[in-house]
Amino acid sequence: MGLIFCETTLSQNARFSQISNAPVMLNPALGGRFTGNFRTGLLYSWQNSTISTIAHQNLYADFKLFSKKQKKSTDTSAFNVISEKSYFGFTINHYQYGKDVLGFTQNVCPINAQFTSITGAYHFNITKDGRYYAGLGGQITNADATLDETISTAYDLEISGGAFRYRKTAAGNLKNRKGYFDVNAGLYLGFQTEEHLLEMGFAMYHLTHPNNDLTNDPDSKLRTRFSAYTNAYFKADAATLLLFRNAYWEEGIYQASGNYKDSAYITAFYSGIEVINTKPQKSVHVNFGLMTRNFQSAIPSANIFLGNHFNTKITYEVPFNKSIHPANNAYRFELFLGYNLSKSNNEFATKSRKNFMW
Repeated sequence: MGLIFCETTLSQNARFSQISNAPVMLNPALGGRFTGNFRTGLLYSWQNSTISTIAHQNLYADFKLFSKKQKKSTDTSAFNVISEKSYFGFTINHYQYGKDVLGFTQNVCPINAQFTSITGAYHFNITKDGRYYAGLGGQITNADATLDETISTAYDLEISGGAFRYRKTAAGNLKNRKGYFDVNAGLYLGFQTEEHLLEMGFAMYHLTHPNNDLTNDPDSKLRTRFSAYTNAYFKADAATLLLFRNAYWEEGIYQASGNYKDSAYITAFYSGIEVINTKPQKSVHVNFGLMTRNFQSAIPSANIFLGNHFNTKITYEVPFNKSIHPANNAYRFELFLGYNLSKSNNEFATKSRKNFMW
């Protein structure tokens, strides 16, 4: 079972290699979906192509509210992703691209954009034994961008971060600012047994179709983006889980303008596997994985757990077959730092669930 296919659309069009480590950018229903009481994560992404170099950062904080405990006597599931009977999740997320706040790369993009969102989600078990579970989520986003062509006019849609429309002006010296509010929504469904877990989610972003043109074209609007993902966990043995991840999204970045008669689409399909140690012998341990984007790049990963609360994940996306797919020329180095506040013990129910929820 190497591939499980679902259709997906993401928020704010961030083209991360580690999209699962920016959960509400993948699906608003994932807001607050984790083991523990509080979680925070920081994802850095340095992306470069033959056209441009752009840095991206995503920071989020996750909270649980109004949790109703599940009765252990009726809990027969092995994974028990929703360990409570039901609860509300609340997430504050900030994403930005253009300027490298750490200064490792030079900004050669004319756009600096930032997106601050508030996400609320409801997570619940559909059946008393917890084998069937689901979640619903909504999100409000404030987007703001500045355009400065005196910095550069090099712009590459593949690594741009999207959500704003830009075309080089004739003079090449335009400075402008644009902002808008956006509304997004999503859901997920899951099924779990003693040996496996299957989950899929769907989301829609840009439901308000805001005007997003940085060169003041009033006819341009941001299209709705549809997203989906699947996660499938299988027990390989008593101490090993195999996680098959898949995600697909299609971005209609902007509508065809009556003034310019143009449009744009970008699609991406992620697929891959991660090997998860559910009974680590040491407090510091590593899980490895391999993903691909559109079957045109390789994304090896190392997920390093530092005790019971901290973890970091490193990936480096390398494109291949560039002669066949000349548009696929983006290299992405990404670093994720995570902290999860949960009770510490050596049981599978805490360590393994915390591992595969990142």
